[in-house]
Formats: sequence, structure tokens, C-alpha cells
Amino acid sequence: MTVTGNLRQLAAAQKTSRGVPAYTLYVNRPAGRFVAAVAHELRLTPNQLTGASGALTVAGLAVLVLVPTAVWSSVLAALLLAVGYVFDSADGQLARLRGSGGPVGEWLDHLLDAGKSVAVHSAILVAGYRFLDVDPAVLLLPLTFQVVAVMTFSSGLLTDLLRRVKGAPKPVVTGGGGLRSLAKLPVDSGVLCLFVAFFGAGAVFWIGYAVLLVAASGYLAVHLIASWRALSGLGPAPAAVRATEPEGAVS
Repeated sequence: MTVTGNLRQLAAAQKTSRGVPAYTLYVNRPAGRFVAAVAHELRLTPNQLTGASGALTVAGLAVLVLVPTAVWSSVLAALLLAVGYVFDSADGQLARLRGSGGPVGEWLDHLLDAGKSVAVHSAILVAGYRFLDVDPAVLLLPLTFQVVAVMTFSSGLLTDLLRRVKGAPKPVVTGGGGLRSLAKLPVDSGVLCLFVAFFGAGAVFWIGYAVLLVAASGYLAVHLIASWRALSGLGPAPAAVRATEPEGAVS
């Protein structure tokens, strides 16, 4: 099968577009689809694409933290992060194309996603401290963003896991369509990656970063309320699952 054939097959096997932020839906997924189609012809594996995603992300963060802030270094860091995000989409699409998805690949993908959710804001904090003349209070922004990012990622992962344990169907997102996708742009990971290009722009970056933090905090609040309501109606976990909980778990 050719790259074109791979693209047609992937186009027919995409995840739902409902509720997906606009950048991920209209830019990142199509780009990831192309990378997956080419990778399939090169006989690469999904885990190799996951590794490439991690390496590109680390490279982008290294530029941000190790190279004195300048326009070119900020743009380079943003491009590396954005391409890393493309590969993050490509690994799952390649797994669907090969029919080789499994728990190890899913575990690795989520592990790297968890690391990236903290690492980007950690790099902004360190680079701001090292290279920018900013009020120390400003550096509370990436610290706060880290907490919001971790809580959002953990809540999404755990809510999905607990719903699977109880055999509950995935919630169906209805209404909104393109407007919903546009409204979620501020919490799109790709937007954050690209926004790093403005890191050397002084107050422009920090004001925009604060806006993204407010949007992410609002999204987290809505998500937590929705997850609480959804999980409250599922009842207690099966005994076999409760037996595996650590002793310090709060019930």
C-alpha cells in the first residue's frame, strides 16, 4: 500500500472530532496522519514514533532552558515542541493502521504525556528565572500552570479508567461542533507549544500565558464538576478492584 492509500485508510478510521480543540483537529491530526502514513511505508513502529515525540519535546525544552532567550531560540523551541506534538498524534494513528495497538504502547504514550504536561511549564519557569528580568511573582504562573496541568491530565485519565472498570459507555459529546472546537483553542496543547515562540517578547508572553492559565483553570473546573457527577452515579468499584487499592487510598 502506498502513502496515499495509507492516508485514505487512516481518514476512514479517525477518532471522533466532537469536542476536540481546533488546532488538534484541523492541524495536528492531519499532520500526524501524514507522518503515520509515511512511517508505515518505512516499517517504523508506533513506539518508535512515541520515542521520536519524546526526543523532539526534550530538544525543544533544552533549547528553551539552555540557550539564552532570543527570537530565534524561542521560535526553534516552539517548532520542536509542535513537531513533537505531531508525532504524539502519529503514533496512535500508526498503531491503528498496523492493527498493533496494545497496553504497552498506551502506557508509554500516557507516561510521556504526563511528563510533558509538567515539563513544558517547568522549562518556562527555569528559563524565565535564568534569562529574563521578571518580577519573581510572575514565576508563580508556571508553578500554578503545573498544578492545573497535572490535575487535568490525572482527572481525565482516572475518569476514563473508572468508567471502563464499571463498564460505563463513553459519554457522547453533542452540540457545539466547530464552535466548541474553537472555544477550546486556549486549552489546546498545540497552541501552548506554538505560543512558546513568544517567550522572548517580554510582557506580551506573560500576559498571553496568564490568559492561557485562566482558560485552563476554567476548563479544569468544568471538567472536575462533570467527572464528579458522572462517577457519582456509577456506584462502588467491584471488590476485585478495591482489593488492589494501596493501603493509603482514601475511600
